[in-house]
Amino acid sequence: MVSEGKLATIIVPALNGGENLVRLVESALKQTYAPLEILVVDGGSTDGSVEALSRLRPEPKHLRVLQESAFGSLRGPANARNLGVMNSKGRYLFFFDVDFELTDEELVYKAREALDIHPWVGVRVIPRIDTWLEFHASIDDYRRDLRCNVHTYCGFRRDIFERLMFDATLGLGEDGDLRRRAEQNLSLQPIHIDASCERHFVHTIGQWRRQAFWYGRTHVRFISKWKVWGVQVLALRAGAFLSLIASLILASLWLPLSVAFLLLSLARILGAYVYSARRGRCRIGYLLLRESYWGGVFFLGFMAGLVEAIMSHHETTTTPSVGFISPQAKQKAYGTILHGSKSNKPINRVDRVDLTKLLATKTFGESSSKWLSSFHRSDSIPQIVSCLA
Repeated sequence: MVSEGKLATIIVPALNGGENLVRLVESALKQTYAPLEILVVDGGSTDGSVEALSRLRPEPKHLRVLQESAFGSLRGPANARNLGVMNSKGRYLFFFDVDFELTDEELVYKAREALDIHPWVGVRVIPRIDTWLEFHASIDDYRRDLRCNVHTYCGFRRDIFERLMFDATLGLGEDGDLRRRAEQNLSLQPIHIDASCERHFVHTIGQWRRQAFWYGRTHVRFISKWKVWGVQVLALRAGAFLSLIASLILASLWLPLSVAFLLLSLARILGAYVYSARRGRCRIGYLLLRESYWGGVFFLGFMAGLVEAIMSHHETTTTPSVGFISPQAKQKAYGTILHGSKSNKPINRVDRVDLTKLLATKTFGESSSKWLSSFHRSDSIPQIVSCLA
């Protein structure tokens, strides 16, 4: 994890990104800023999108592709970003998902200048609209206070990640979790600069359904970590659906209470309509669909995640929790996961299977520069030097 002068690194978590991944990398290669490296961390794509990068011409000299499976058993955007940070060389780190396109060729240059003043910057997002669903999804993402869509988690100075990392155990809310920990522990908030990129939002009902189920399933881990905040998010995402179901169940038992829950559900939909930064055609129709169909799938995903959590209860109770780890607990965890670390023995394939779980346990504690310096790269395969001595 060696910083090299003014080098900037663009980190891209990818999973079946299709042509969007190629489009993003091509736009990144057109950035006017130099020196620049691009690091794609693939979570196991099967659509040929990663292979398509090898056919880019001229062949990119500063493009690298890493496989999550080579580093551990965890999967997800947060874990991919952590691996990107650890395997990058840049002093300035930029994160873009595959649905972004860097149409502003000076975006990295502008953001780098801002990062010399402030360690965390966001940029404006221009939605790329192809479908009715995508249009309304972009409205949901609109920031009324900034009067635009934004990519808040765009650029960071490297020194931030000497104090915190993304929580690799989270799915939904991993970015909000990073922001809250940065506010609480570093008194740090992002600033937004006058630079922009374009972004696609969810296109089809099928994508929307898969998104809702994944959000719900991974929300169990978020709610177990943040408690009150997690319950608030659950109520926001599925509150109208649950009120509607409660209304139907109570209809044959106590009509007044049934009507009250029905009104609560309608109030949620009306409130969402009023809160909309701008109203598109058929906005009420979309909100009805979102609060019933999307909210229902989200809740089903949440229940599935809850069952998974119960089934794996024994395993989770024996895994170090994310957050501060005492030296005693850390030594125990390292001794369990990294066999023979005191002898400076490079870890083998069996040892590497839980490396990302170890990474997930390090978010705060003592300055992690010593911890991070214990990792060094050898042909993109991590090795461990004793960090217990």
